[in-house]
Amino acid sequence: MESAFTASFFSASIAVNLMAAVLVYATGRLVRQTLPYYSLVTFFLCVALYQYSSWQYHTAKEVMEATFWLRLQIYFVLINIPIFYYCFSVWSDQKTASNGYISLCLVALVFALMNWFMPYSLKFSEISGLAVIELHNNEYIHVLKGELSFVAKAYYGFIFGVLIWISFKLQPLLSTHLRGFAIALCSFVFLQTFAASMALLIDQGVLSIFYLTGFTTTILVILLCFNIAHQVHLQSQRLQRQVRKNKQVKQAIDALAGMVSDSTSRTFFEQITITLQRLFKVDIALIGLYKKDKHVEWVECLAIVDRGRLIPNIDYELKNTPCEQVKSSGISVIQEGAKHQFPHDRMLLEKDIEFYVGIPLIHKNEQPIGLITLMHTKPQKISEEMRQTLTVFAARASAEIHRNQMEQQLRHMAYFDYTTALPNRAQLFELINELYKENTKTFSHSILLLFDLDRFKDINRIFGYDTAESALKELGNRLNHYASNNVFVARNDGDEFAILIKNIDTEPNGLIEVNWQAIQAIIKAPIIIDERSIKLECSMGAVVFPDQTGSRFDVVRSAETALQQAKRSGRGRYAIFDPELQRRIDHRVDIESKLRHALTVESELYIVFQPITDQHGNAFGCEVLVRWKHPRQGIVPTFEFIRIAEESGLIIPLSRWIINKTFKTLQSWKNRHIPLPAHVSINISALQLSEDEFVEDLIGLADIYDIAHNTIVLELTESGLLEDIDNTKRQLSLLRKTGFRIALDDFGTGYSSLSYLRDLPLDIIKIDRSFVIGLFQSGTREVVESIMVIGKHMHLEIIAEGTETIQQIDALTQMGCKKFQGFYFSPPLEEEDYLKWKFHPID
Repeated sequence: MESAFTASFFSASIAVNLMAAVLVYATGRLVRQTLPYYSLVTFFLCVALYQYSSWQYHTAKEVMEATFWLRLQIYFVLINIPIFYYCFSVWSDQKTASNGYISLCLVALVFALMNWFMPYSLKFSEISGLAVIELHNNEYIHVLKGELSFVAKAYYGFIFGVLIWISFKLQPLLSTHLRGFAIALCSFVFLQTFAASMALLIDQGVLSIFYLTGFTTTILVILLCFNIAHQVHLQSQRLQRQVRKNKQVKQAIDALAGMVSDSTSRTFFEQITITLQRLFKVDIALIGLYKKDKHVEWVECLAIVDRGRLIPNIDYELKNTPCEQVKSSGISVIQEGAKHQFPHDRMLLEKDIEFYVGIPLIHKNEQPIGLITLMHTKPQKISEEMRQTLTVFAARASAEIHRNQMEQQLRHMAYFDYTTALPNRAQLFELINELYKENTKTFSHSILLLFDLDRFKDINRIFGYDTAESALKELGNRLNHYASNNVFVARNDGDEFAILIKNIDTEPNGLIEVNWQAIQAIIKAPIIIDERSIKLECSMGAVVFPDQTGSRFDVVRSAETALQQAKRSGRGRYAIFDPELQRRIDHRVDIESKLRHALTVESELYIVFQPITDQHGNAFGCEVLVRWKHPRQGIVPTFEFIRIAEESGLIIPLSRWIINKTFKTLQSWKNRHIPLPAHVSINISALQLSEDEFVEDLIGLADIYDIAHNTIVLELTESGLLEDIDNTKRQLSLLRKTGFRIALDDFGTGYSSLSYLRDLPLDIIKIDRSFVIGLFQSGTREVVESIMVIGKHMHLEIIAEGTETIQQIDALTQMGCKKFQGFYFSPPLEEEDYLKWKFHPID
C-alpha cells in the first residue's frame, strides 16, 4: 500500500518550513531588515518545494511522472545553493565574494541547463524503470532505476564542494561571538554531507530509502529560527548603542562608500586622502607604502594632500620618524609636540607639525605594508570615533592595495613562467597573432625558433627534480639576457623554449643559422648547481611566417613539426620546416594558379545539383555545388580547391561565378517552361559579406535574371563567420529583408554554434553530415535531438545533410526532421540528369 508514513513525514517537514517562512517574514518586517530575512524566507520556501517534489517523486507511478518531479527537485536544489550561501554570508557577518558568488550561480545555471536538456534529468543517462522500495508496515515508495550519468557525478561533486567550501569559511567564526551559530552550521554541513551521500547511494541503487536531504535541511531551519531570535535580541542592543554613535563616523563611512577605484587606483587613494583631510580638519593627509632595499627603508607615497591641495608624491626615509613606530608598534598618536619628539624628521620640521596620527595598512598575512598619516600644525585630541574611522579607512585602503597586488600577480602568472621568469606560452601566442596580422598587411616576415633540451628527462632522473628546476631557472636567466627589442624569448612548455625574431631584413636561412649557433653556445655552457656541472644540448625547429604557413594557427605547429624532424635526424641539430610541407605549399600555389585561370574560361568549371527532399524522396529544392574538371589533371577534388580558394581569396570570384551561373541556369529553365525548385541553395563565403557592394550586386543580379529572391537560400559555414560577426549580421539582415533566405551550413561543428543562432538572422540550419553518420554512436543522437529542439523553438527549418541509409532517415524523421539531403536520395547531378531525376528507394 502507499506509504502513509512517508506522506506524514514529508507533510510535517513541509509544514515546518512554511511556518518558519511566515515567522521569519514577520520578523523581517518588524526589525525592518528585509533583505537578510527575505533571503531566509526564500530559502525556507525552496526547502518546502524541494520536499514536496521529493514526496511526489517517491509516490509517482510512471517513469515520465517521476522524471518530471526529479527534474523539478534538482532545480530547487540548484536554486537553493546560491541562496543558502548568500544567507550564510549575510548572517555570519561575512562579505559575499562577488566573483565566488557569481561563479557559484553560473555553475548552478550550467547544471540547470543540463537538467533541462537531458532526457531523464541530469542524474540519469538511461532509465530502465521504476524501482519499488518497501518500507515498514508494507508501505512502499518509488525511485527511478537507471544508469547514473557523468553529469550526475559532477552535480554531486559540486554539492560536496560547496559544503566543504562553507565548512572552511565557518572555521574563523568558531573563535568569534558567532561561535554558536558556527557550531550549528557545522553540524548541518555534516548532516547535509551525510544526506547527500545517502542520496548518491539511492540514485546508484545501493540504498533503498527515500531522500533525507530535505529533512536535514529542516533541522537547519529550526536551528536558524532559534538563532534569529537570538540575533534579534542582540540587534536591538546594537541599535541602542548605534544611536549614540558620533555623526563623524557616519560621515566617514558614507564618504568611503562613495569612492570607486579606477584601473590604476591612483584616483581612489587621492579620494581617501582628500576625504580624511577634510573630515578631520588637518593640514596634511597621506597614504604610503613601505619599501626597502639592502641598506635603507623608506615610505613611497601613493597620495598626499597638503592644506586641501594634492601635491606631487614624495619618498622619505623611515628611520627616526613616527612612521617607523607605526610599522613596529601599530597605531601611533602624538597629540602635541611631534616636531620636538622627532627632530630628525624633515617633514615634521618643515611643516611645523604638532599633531601626528599614523595607522598601519595591514596585508592579509597580518604584516604592515604601509600607513595612513594625518598631521596638523596645532595640537589635537584623538577620539575613539576617530580611531574607528581611521581603522575603516585603513582596512579599505589595505584591501585596495591587496587588489592591485593581486592583479599584478595574476597578470604575471598569466603571462610569465614561474620557474624561468620568461614570458610563457600565452604571451608567445599573443605576440605571434599580432605579428602574423601585421606581417600579412605589410608583406614582411618573422621567424619562430622552437627548441627543446635533448634528454632533459635524464637530468631529472640523475640529479633530481629540484636540480633540474634550478637548471631551467639558470637557463631562463641566460635566455632573458639574449632577448632584445627584435628578439622575443619565451618558455613554450616543459623543457621547450621559443625565440621569436620579429622582423627580418636578411636572408632567413642565414639568420636562422646565426641564432642556432648563439642558442647552442648559451645552452651548452655548463651550469653549476651545488658544485655539480650540468651540460645541456638542444634540437631546434624553425619556421618563417607567414610565408611558410597557411594561417596564424599553423606557426607553432609548423615549428614543432620541424623540431620533431630535427630530433628524428639525430638530435643536436635544427631543421627548417618539413620539405614535405613545402611540397604541399608548392602544390597549393599550383592549384591556386590553375583555379585563377579556370575562372577566366568557361570550359573547366561547372555546377551540379543535389536534390533536397522529404523522407519519401519528394524533391522541393536542391543545393548548387561547383565541380572542376582540369583539361590535364581531370576532376580536381572539391574539398581541395575550395580550401585553397578560401585561403587565397579566390573564393570571392569563385562564389561570384557560381551565383552568376546558377541564376543563368534558372533563367534558362524558366524560358524552357521548366518549373523552378522552391528552394535553391547557394554557398557563399563570409569574405563576400565583408564587401560593401555584395548585397547590392546580388540583388541586382537576381533582378537581371528575373529570379525571385525567396527562391534563393544563401548558405554559410560556421568556420567562415569568425572575423567580423557584426558586419555579417548587418549584411545578412539586408539580404533577408529583400526576400533571400539564410541557412547555416555544417551546424554543430564550430564552437560558436549557439551564439550564431542567437546573433544571426537565420531561416535554416543544416545538421552536419558528421552527426548524421555517427547518429547511432553514443552521445551523437542526443546532440542531434538537442539541435532539433533548438531549431523548433527558434522556428528554424532543419535539413539533415549526408543521409546515406534508410535507418538514418527513419531515426531523423522520428526526431522531427522533415528535410534531407544525401546520397541515399541522390548524389549531386549535372543539369539534365537533375531535371530527369526521380527518387527510387534502395532496397
